[in-house]
Amino acid sequence: MIDETCIRDINPNDFDDIKKILKDQIGNQYSKELELELKDIESGRVNGIVAVSKDTGLCGYASWRYRVESAYLETIAVDNKLQSQGIGGRLLRIIEQIILDEKPGITLLNVVTDSDALRTINFYIKNKFVPSGIVQDEFIPGTSQIHLSKKLSEN
Repeated sequence: MIDETCIRDINPNDFDDIKKILKDQIGNQYSKELELELKDIESGRVNGIVAVSKDTGLCGYASWRYRVESAYLETIAVDNKLQSQGIGGRLLRIIEQIILDEKPGITLLNVVTDSDALRTINFYIKNKFVPSGIVQDEFIPGTSQIHLSKKLSEN
């Protein structure tokens, strides 16, 4: 398990390692969106952090953006070999604290994932997200998506 001191801001040198982690996580259907997301990180439109272990190198990645009066979690992924060790939860908690520090008026964090991604949905529910709706064909024809939201607080 890694500790929070191993979580830092993302930089373009991390992109190849992020792509390796995400290759197993999201498959080819989202590869174009990932490329756009990394360009948005470079431009500053999207925020990103990475988890780095001195044993394994870059082992986790998360990104989010601000929209109107809420924040949207774009991506959170952990190397398959290191899942269920608390890395994803730590990335999520740090993002929540950054949002509270940077944008104290934002009180809601939203995320969208495939509705058949049960392990991912369970991760969000475990981290106090609440399902808020299911939409068919939102991003990929024939694929339904579930929207989840979490109320942010300083407690």
